[in-house]
Amino acid sequence: PDIATALNNIAVSLKAQGKFNEAFPLFERSLNILERTVGIDHRDFAVTLNNMAEILKSQGKYDEALSLSQRALYVQQQGLGTDHPLVAVSLNNLAEKLLSQGKYDEALSLSQRALYVQQQGLGTDHPLVAVSLNNLAEKL
Repeated sequence: PDIATALNNIAVSLKAQGKFNEAFPLFERSLNILERTVGIDHRDFAVTLNNMAEILKSQGKYDEALSLSQRALYVQQQGLGTDHPLVAVSLNNLAEKLLSQGKYDEALSLSQRALYVQQQGLGTDHPLVAVSLNNLAEKL
């Protein structure tokens, strides 16, 4: 898993620089290693899926991005339960993909759910709650 983490970190840096074509294969390699070492139900696997989905969204590959975000949410929910604050991050990520496809009602519903989960788990003054509030406001 250490190599997968290193690959993921490098890919995140490349993604931040807009070097999507260089980052994506590193995410894929990381995902393959994680699948073999920790399994597809591990949180790091879901994080990598979400990172890959962000690149696909940036490249206009909305259907593929949506599929990976859905898979990441499923993994997070299976591993952490539906009411864990980290699941809310995946809910927000999926909402962003739905918004990109013009599915406003679905995106709004997921953003509302994410906000509720984070408020319940983290309290109303946590920075992640502020992010969820901002995400929700963008959909209204």
